[in-house]
Amino acid sequence: MLSRDLRGGARRRPVCRLPAPALERRRQRHPALPRDSGTGLPRRRVGRPTSSAAVPHRAPRGHAPDPGPKPPSVREVTSWIRTHPEHLRDEDASSLHRLRERDPELDQLTLHVVKFAVMMTARDGDRLEDGITEVERDSLAPLAGFARNLRRDFDAVRNGLSLPYSSGAVEGNINRLKMLKRQMFGRAGLDLLCKRVLLSR
Repeated sequence: MLSRDLRGGARRRPVCRLPAPALERRRQRHPALPRDSGTGLPRRRVGRPTSSAAVPHRAPRGHAPDPGPKPPSVREVTSWIRTHPEHLRDEDASSLHRLRERDPELDQLTLHVVKFAVMMTARDGDRLEDGITEVERDSLAPLAGFARNLRRDFDAVRNGLSLPYSSGAVEGNINRLKMLKRQMFGRAGLDLLCKRVLLSR
């Protein structure tokens, strides 16, 4: 046996044999045990079982609980807050109302957004100072940063909220020129770019 192991042959596993009285008692309790094994233990079948009776029965799993309605996304809630209350659908208005009841900070944010929207649509720039002061007193840090940025250019913001004039037309032309410049970058010279700018109007 030792020389065979040194040559790299297969080793025999040690067999645990039961004493004769214990083996006889086990065979009396289990008559179906094979007689050619000194251990008294049944042989293991190799491979998959051929009978369905040999497969252990798995208890059926219960149905998953109902997850309930899907919560709204951040984009949906933002759209509800920025939309005029009269233009909201009934189910969206009720969903926003429930969210405001559960989250006090969201309720404060919605109130400030509504007040600023009314200030913009009614051209009531004289109330800008009071609105900024009210926002700075609250605990909403992102909104307070927005209010501080408005205070840096207070006169321009107040005039934009009060006067009927707008720089929207100028900003639109600037965006159009930037788009044409990006499209023509690295493809043609200044002459072709000038022709596209003149002909695109």
